[in-house]
This record gives sequence, structure tokens and C-alpha cells, in this order.
Amino acid sequence: ASGLLLAAQSSFGTTTQSIVDAQLNNVTFFGNTSTTGAAFANYTVGKATLTTDLKNGTFNANVADGRNVVAGSAIQLTRSSTDSTNKLNLDSSILWGNTTEGGATGSSIGYSGEPASVLVSNSIVQGSGGSAAWDTTLGTDKGGNLDLDPKLGPLQNNGGFTSTMLLGVGSKALDALDCAAAASPATDQRGFQRPQPTGGQCDMGAVEMRNAS
Repeated sequence: ASGLLLAAQSSFGTTTQSIVDAQLNNVTFFGNTSTTGAAFANYTVGKATLTTDLKNGTFNANVADGRNVVAGSAIQLTRSSTDSTNKLNLDSSILWGNTTEGGATGSSIGYSGEPASVLVSNSIVQGSGGSAAWDTTLGTDKGGNLDLDPKLGPLQNNGGFTSTMLLGVGSKALDALDCAAAASPATDQRGFQRPQPTGGQCDMGAVEMRNAS
């Protein structure tokens, strides 16, 4: 899926008992609420194998309401048995301003059941410490990660078919990626070309800014 907006819903995700490979590019998850994985939740049972590649996502203002103490405020992976596989490759994305309530000990990425696999690269993840001081409870640092305010603007019409959140001036998400090395999508959530300008660097998150500075 590409160019997706999920806002003010309960959650988005997959429960599987089979072999599934999922790809999500240029997606915004905003203002969603759930007991776990307020924005995105994957659950595997039996001998299921689930691999999700999530590239250039923006997660903001999502709330895990605290009924599960391992709640991830943005993303939750649940692996019911040692026979199942639940893997997430998170790349070029922004997880910022997501919270838990009700006293839960939560973070941007949460787990329950058997350990799952999360590989994070070239992303801004709040509370992670960035690659320099990575919090290993969030998954495996694959380099290029930051823990700095991306200066997200409000969810609004910025062109294209869905609402998006622009990056503010001075955001470290701007021009943060070598487009070829990061295998950035050719366009952003709105269908605007990556990079801007042509020949430049690509931005983290669902939106590519024009004349970024």
C-alpha cells in the first residue's frame, strides 16, 4: 500500500496464520487510539510468518490507552508462539509525539508474547536515543537513526488526495537521506516527486518538502 492516511481510528494491522509479506510506503498514522499499537499492530499465531516493510511513514499523536503494560504507542508486534515469525523493517520513518495513558510502561514500539524482530534504519524515533545511544528494547538499530524533534506541522491539506504533515524549517528529517542508498520511493504520499529538488537528498517521513532548508 502507498499514500495511506489513517486518522482517528482504533488501529491498523494484521492477524495472520499464514505466510504474508506486506509493504507500506508513504503512510501517515495520526490520532489513533488502541489498547496496544495505537497506530499499527501485527499479530501472528501458530506457525505464521509475517514480514512488514514500512518505509517513509509518519506516526504522530497516537495513543495506547494503557490496558496493556507492553503497549507500543505507535507500533505493536505480538508473536503468540516460538513457531511464528513477526518481523518489521522500519525505514526512513518518523515516530514522534505518540503516548501511552493509564500508567502503562510504553514506548514508540511495543511487544508482547514471544520476542519479535524489528530492524530500524534512517528514522526519527522519540525516546530511542538515536543510533548513538540506541534503546535496544525498541529493536535493532541499523544506523542513521535520530532522536530529535522533526518539527511536524498540523495534519491538513497540503496537496494530493490525503491530508499530510509538513516538516518545519530546521527539521533534521529534511534532506536526511541519500535517495539511492535508502531506496526512497519515487514520490511521496501526495504523489510529489522525491527528491526536491531533483538530484538532491530525500526527506524522512511521508512528505517530501520542496526547497527544503
